[in-house]
Amino acid sequence: MPRLTEQTFTIMPINRQFNYLIKISTRITALILLCAIDALAELPDWSNPEVIQINTEAPHATFFSYPSQAAADSNDASISGHYHLLNGDWKFHWAAKPTDRPMDFFETDFDDTEWDSITVPSNWEIEGYGTAIYTNIRYPFPKDEPNIPAEDNPVGSYRRDFTLPDEWQDKQVSITFDGVNSAFYLWVNGEQVGYSQGSRTPAEFNITEFLKPGQNMIAVEVYRWCDGSYLEDQDFWRLSGIFRDVYLHARPETYLRDIRIVTDLDAAYIDSELIIDLEMAGRQSGSVEVTLKDASGQLIYADKAGVSEKVAFQTMINSPYKWTNETPYLYTLYVRIKDKKGKLLEIVPQRVGFREVEVEKNIFRINGVALKLKGVNRHEHHPELGQIVTRESILRDIQLFKENNINAVRTAHYPNIPLFYDLCDAHGIWVLDEANVESHAYSTPNWYNYDHGKNPISNKPIWMASHVNRVRRMAARDKNHPSVIMWSLGNEAGTGPNHDAGYALLKAEYPTRPVQYQGEYRKGLPATDIQSQMYAPPGTSSEKHKHLSGVLKPYVLCEYSHAMGNSNGNLKEYWDHIYATPSHLGGFVWDWMDQGLKKPVPDAFKKNIGVGPVKDYALAYGGWEKHNYPTDRNFCMNGLISSDWQTRPGLHALKKVLEYVTVDSVSLEEGRFNIHNRYDYENLMNMVSGQWSLICNGETIAEGRLNKLDIPAKQSAEVHIPLPQVDPSPGDEFFLTITFHATPEYSPLVQAGHELAFSQFALTHLNRESMPAETEDNRPLTLEENEESLTIRGANGLEILLNKRSGHIEKYILQGNTLIDQPVQLEFWRAIIDNERVLKKHPLIPTDWREAQKNSQATNYKSTQTDGGGLHIAVTIELPQVTSTARLKYVFYPNGEIDIEMALEMPPTTKIKTDGRPCDRFDNRSRPRRIGMEFRLPKSLQNMRWYGQGPHATYIDRNYERIGLFSGTVDEQWVEYSKPQDNSNKSDVRWVEFTDEAANGLRFKAISEPMSVTAKNYSITTMEAADYSFEMDRSEHVHVHIDHTQFGLAGVDSWGYGPLEDYLLTDHNYQYSYRIQPLTSGE
Repeated sequence: MPRLTEQTFTIMPINRQFNYLIKISTRITALILLCAIDALAELPDWSNPEVIQINTEAPHATFFSYPSQAAADSNDASISGHYHLLNGDWKFHWAAKPTDRPMDFFETDFDDTEWDSITVPSNWEIEGYGTAIYTNIRYPFPKDEPNIPAEDNPVGSYRRDFTLPDEWQDKQVSITFDGVNSAFYLWVNGEQVGYSQGSRTPAEFNITEFLKPGQNMIAVEVYRWCDGSYLEDQDFWRLSGIFRDVYLHARPETYLRDIRIVTDLDAAYIDSELIIDLEMAGRQSGSVEVTLKDASGQLIYADKAGVSEKVAFQTMINSPYKWTNETPYLYTLYVRIKDKKGKLLEIVPQRVGFREVEVEKNIFRINGVALKLKGVNRHEHHPELGQIVTRESILRDIQLFKENNINAVRTAHYPNIPLFYDLCDAHGIWVLDEANVESHAYSTPNWYNYDHGKNPISNKPIWMASHVNRVRRMAARDKNHPSVIMWSLGNEAGTGPNHDAGYALLKAEYPTRPVQYQGEYRKGLPATDIQSQMYAPPGTSSEKHKHLSGVLKPYVLCEYSHAMGNSNGNLKEYWDHIYATPSHLGGFVWDWMDQGLKKPVPDAFKKNIGVGPVKDYALAYGGWEKHNYPTDRNFCMNGLISSDWQTRPGLHALKKVLEYVTVDSVSLEEGRFNIHNRYDYENLMNMVSGQWSLICNGETIAEGRLNKLDIPAKQSAEVHIPLPQVDPSPGDEFFLTITFHATPEYSPLVQAGHELAFSQFALTHLNRESMPAETEDNRPLTLEENEESLTIRGANGLEILLNKRSGHIEKYILQGNTLIDQPVQLEFWRAIIDNERVLKKHPLIPTDWREAQKNSQATNYKSTQTDGGGLHIAVTIELPQVTSTARLKYVFYPNGEIDIEMALEMPPTTKIKTDGRPCDRFDNRSRPRRIGMEFRLPKSLQNMRWYGQGPHATYIDRNYERIGLFSGTVDEQWVEYSKPQDNSNKSDVRWVEFTDEAANGLRFKAISEPMSVTAKNYSITTMEAADYSFEMDRSEHVHVHIDHTQFGLAGVDSWGYGPLEDYLLTDHNYQYSYRIQPLTSGE
């Protein structure tokens, strides 16, 4: 039996003895560990939680060694003579299970000429080997911790050669794997070097003793699953292989092993103590010098000391520039190592940002300022590369963050590649750094039960070392990044002593940041400094949960506003509460990007490529490949942006509620307004410029610039806008729109002039109670009646056919143009959205309104002649399927215009309770998805122009767009989601036009109040039947919905909470009216 000490124990594999060091913060009794080792002694390393890493170097901060000052100034490791990147083509063999792998592939004389080549980094499933699996909670292997099935555990074998530079002969050489999924063994020149698991943090091996001059051979054996996979049960694609950088690092005889930088601001947050702790390795002789330079290269501080194992420097820096997300100012610290003769051995640069994070009286502060985290959860995902992200894709994400007022990222749910943190440091993004710990399948459903239910992974002693190892490797690597403002112990992984040990480690060794853990629901919240919840409804706070938690701590929504498909309702309700609650930090939307994988459109549907939204590729979700593994299909498609970086309406809504500039009117008549600067650190004039425009009926009639934006952070100021005199004619509507645009100093990633915020004020209100028809033709209409229909005729070839059985218009012809040739109908349903797909599992929201018109019957026709030669027809339509009644009133004018009034009377609903899901608070859940009418217009009417909210899609609970005049084609309004569903609605529409290329068509104009309008080239039935857009057959008509309103989208979650009360359509009666106006090319 191996020898055991309290802090260290040694495992001796058959081939070689390796030391395996695990420091733990909570004492584990020797007896328990000995029994555990005994029981697991016969397991392979990749199925044994006692074996985490073998012969690896201790984790440390990310840095690179340079041979000269000029090279170090570049901060580009690729030009350092001490660095050699091993990315590129490797020889590769894939086996379905361990017994099929080539057992001796690591031998130097092994013949790999028949092997394939594979790119490193890559996921081998993306390269065509094995199966890409998407699952949310369920493990893709039998749930039997800690065991991993040997019969289904693919193995990838990698080989490549490299030439050792001559100048490296006397150096210490290490090899680093930044990420391998999920476990691997390493050989160099046929000799086994070590083993590692934990896929999202580096594994470094000192390979000096295994190298030889000239050509050397590396062999890596990667296992798809290992016992560590029980801790990597994140909601993402399960992909494998060497998927991050691999590189060699050469170090001199005396070198820097680790560096810790701490900035400690004084009580006034002006001056800062700078603490530099160095850990040296190799020969303990020579000297070490440190110099700190500002961004311009000006020397700020210098010192030196003799080399020893630990070297510390400490000084006070007077009034350094502070690092914030708004001012990401970075200094550079240089560490120079010299031998005893003064010869330079290496230079290590490290970026430094002066900032301090603290929690004071339940308020989270950075540099003394209480702020809000306006964040998103972000997986590392690329549509073509899988889980390999590039510098370009990261910068594109950060650019979109900056353009849309997002200031924070949660690295869901694992540490990201080192480059991500460098770029967040450079461009100013707060980072919640999360450990690679999730055992979701063992956590549900007990993780909200405070002291009830136990996850074995978080409670069994055998798993403690794995938890602590992952937390330590994250913190050791990322400790010097100013962007990292909070640690996370992981996600959805239960609670217990293993999390307590990780928390204790962070507080003991990395105490300059608070610790957050979503899964901590025990009394007192002992393993977190921040109370964290996911998918709590608006209005939730630490104060609200004190009776359960027993304590008050700062509160954050680590996940909220589940952005699956057409979602993100009630964002305003969230942020009104967040802004009003000092202890509320804010939240992180789930999530940033759809996790779709780019695939060619199947041959059977290639005919649809280029038609409407169909591209020549699909963005595939779970289940694209047929296999026997569990899958949660499109539950991985929860993005504010698509997998190919297309922004969606939910992101634009989020941008609006996160705005850093808001405006209140003091006196509209006098043009006086209060401008509020919500930036946390910067004067408003450094961030934005302002403009105003006066709009009449959507057209700009006056505009100007705002000159007085000298407003300190978190303060307000009154400005005067010299508005011209407004003298509205009947029917005119005036708006003042104030917009704020990025300055050149705002961010180097954002083009100057990019709009960051807007406010809009109605200066007049349109009286719609009396809207006479715009006609000069008073020749009376004629009415012909038979058993089936009513036919209305008039001048200019006017012919309107009304079906007596349905009560709907079936034909509309004017001047030889057929403007309606399909029956108009009442419509109370919309293509089901992702937030409603739970209906297929259990009837939270009844679907009876889908067929509301089944067995409907029109009755009580009344026809009267109106003054001016028009006709008034009223009809009652009984809807027995939903026990409701609709009443239609038509007014037909001689010039072809038609007024339609629709009233719907539904069974009353009574509120029976005030808590729980909103839909459960009423005795009758049967509510329509929309209240309106559908017109199937000729497919030639593809041009859409409207006056209302735009340009992006809006709904009753996500309606934050400005009022304006907008235009585009019907196809351009389509919003592509992973599965076809209702999309592209426009709210607050005053009028909308649909015309052909000759400008013939129809205008729909609101009479009673603004309408909601949707137009698509696909029917509801077609959209609901399709899994992907390429499967949809284009309709022969344009489907136009003229609605009074729609049911809310919801957005708290996508599995049952539903819309908030105000958006449930619980009223008894609804009524609206609008006018149809024919358009001809002569108008």
